[in-house]
Amino acid sequence: MNHKIKPRSWYFLFTALAGSLIFYLVILFPFRETLAVNPEVMVEIGILSGVNRVSISGEKELKIISKDKTVNFSAGDYSVTAVEDGLKIGKKNFTSRVEIISSGYLKVNRRGYRGSLILIKKSKNRFTVVNRVELEQYLYGVMKPEISPNWPEETLKAQAVISRTYALKNLTKHTGDGFNLCNRVHCQVYAGLSGESVLTNQAVDATRGEILIYDGEPINAFFHSTCGGCTDKPSNVWGSANDPEYLEGVKCKFCEDDPRYYWEHSLSKRRIAAVLKKKGYPIDEVEKLEIDKRGNGGRVSKLRIIDGKGKKHIILANQFRIFFNPENQRSTFVEMKIYSDAYQFKGKGWGHGVGLCQWGARGMGLKGHDYKEILKYYYPGTKLKRVD
Repeated sequence: MNHKIKPRSWYFLFTALAGSLIFYLVILFPFRETLAVNPEVMVEIGILSGVNRVSISGEKELKIISKDKTVNFSAGDYSVTAVEDGLKIGKKNFTSRVEIISSGYLKVNRRGYRGSLILIKKSKNRFTVVNRVELEQYLYGVMKPEISPNWPEETLKAQAVISRTYALKNLTKHTGDGFNLCNRVHCQVYAGLSGESVLTNQAVDATRGEILIYDGEPINAFFHSTCGGCTDKPSNVWGSANDPEYLEGVKCKFCEDDPRYYWEHSLSKRRIAAVLKKKGYPIDEVEKLEIDKRGNGGRVSKLRIIDGKGKKHIILANQFRIFFNPENQRSTFVEMKIYSDAYQFKGKGWGHGVGLCQWGARGMGLKGHDYKEILKYYYPGTKLKRVD
């Protein structure tokens, strides 16, 4: 049936269309940029450096993309080696930089990864393997290596926020190496698929896009295992030039459940001298080791060493801790005693002591504090913000 529109109906139709257009232009158009969804941030993580051979495999078809060609490989396991003019994958040669993508997971030496792989030849027979992955999926592989999945849900969510913040703040940390972040403690421990668990993945999803900011910028979201009763500020630990308000240090009464809260360790004078000399200090003999300066809550900031010639040497206590294996010399919250030719260290906590205390965050979670309260406690003055 043919329905004709009467003249009066034309008027109402035109008015309605005009009104819709005005609503779009005046009300909606200015917000288009805000409403648009930005692409996911991609992160490139160096997972192997200076290798001359690796095994790459995929559960589904692989696509190898180089500067001059793209080649499809069937699902399977392929050896990668550096050759004179580039890289050799299986029986085919490629340029010195390739990207490997697949619709399924990829494996490097049998360890699984999300996203794609980038291979970069660095020298005649050495290359670097990089995992390119979405930021949120990168966090999946970080959480379990950094914190126990069995800890309170709110503690896991707090860790997800600071791990995300730390990653975004440090995206240029390894630019000179050809990637953003490494997979070690130097950045954050990242283990790909083997570093994931259902509970930690849920914590990442629950806080998707949330970071901590201060003065409009992502913060330096430092964290450590156990503070021992008080967190410290960067200048006391690393000799930093300034201490932002959110890292001035706070008292912590929540971390004493750590079974490794107290520790003891001994070092002979001979070993102290040998290690420090190897690290560049002109010390042949240690006459005396003393505390030179203390930081927050009594944590040791600097140590003073008197050598056999009576010369004084000052060293940051945290640097000393790193030199003598942080698995044994666990923190700077320490007291010292001399026994014959050796020093005994008795300490509390584990780690550098700056920022969030993970065992403290666990304690707060067990007491019913939510992740926002945990973050506010350890990083006072910061704000939680969701970013695209």
